Amino acid sequence: MAKRPAARSTKSLDTLRSQVNRLAPKRSKLSDGWLGDAKHSMRKSDHNPEPDGTVDALDITHDPKYGVDIQKLCDAIIASKDRRVSYLICNGKIIAGNGGPRPWAKRNYTGPNKHTKHLHVSVLDKFQDDTTPWKIEAAFGKAATAPVKPAPAPVAPAKPKPAPVPAPAIDKETIERVQQQLKDLGYTEVGGVDGRLGTLTATAIRAFRAENGLPEGDGIDDALLLALQKAKPRVLAPARSEAPPEVVREKVPEVRTNWLTKVGAFFTGIFALIGSFFDGILGNLDEASGVMQPVKDAAGDVPGWMWMLAIAVVAGGLFLLARHGEAKGVEAFKTGARR
Repeated sequence: MAKRPAARSTKSLDTLRSQVNRLAPKRSKLSDGWLGDAKHSMRKSDHNPEPDGTVDALDITHDPKYGVDIQKLCDAIIASKDRRVSYLICNGKIIAGNGGPRPWAKRNYTGPNKHTKHLHVSVLDKFQDDTTPWKIEAAFGKAATAPVKPAPAPVAPAKPKPAPVPAPAIDKETIERVQQQLKDLGYTEVGGVDGRLGTLTATAIRAFRAENGLPEGDGIDDALLLALQKAKPRVLAPARSEAPPEVVREKVPEVRTNWLTKVGAFFTGIFALIGSFFDGILGNLDEASGVMQPVKDAAGDVPGWMWMLAIAVVAGGLFLLARHGEAKGVEAFKTGARR
């Protein structure tokens, strides 16, 4: 069987992405994408590789603060009537190219994702590697030609440093995509795909960063999104994934705990405390005032076997809970959740 070619973006879309990056160098790339995830592979999508490995779609993030307004960019491509366009999706509208229905007219898009966070651009196969520059400068206004900075005055007061620009908020759609990609790559500790940056997702991100040469942290940034698109499925060493519990206890000291001994010592102390309390302290108080006699009488009315049964049930429950915690620690080590 012939080996399937590696996935690659088309040269025409590489040209478009490079132009946008040049015209808006500080733009966010949080919703950028070209290669589809597992959800895309379950349906027909231009984000899925074709037999020759080419991917005919590109998403460009909406970031008007730093020069990219996807509606303006979409309108500029429509105005150019570029022959490479198969279709565009932006803000709940789909626009077909020259070969589609009602070419260059905006029609309502009925898909679940209305594409308000990014512009989707798909190109035709026969023009997929056409590297002619796209006519999109009108969408960037002043960003297309940066003004020349005036020479500084000979004596000028020092300007205060601008406040750091906060990172763009991570939308739920991006978090869900990251969670699904982590699960597909074998990072089972991520938990469910719920669009929330919780403890489990943070644990999986830290593990992915550590195993793929990224800076430490549990946040989502451009470097993480790019690495997830290029990463290969996770392969844990047999020494970790197939390690018996006794080896894990040796590797991870915190799961090596003699819980039975601790529980026994705990209840031995409880028995001693109860004995000294009733036979010593309460007895002395009773001799002095007689006020504790009802308490002693009530305790004395309970049969001894019921006291022993209650203590045995509590001790057994704590022991089983401790064993469960130990089992979870072993599993976390074997799956990579615990480093």
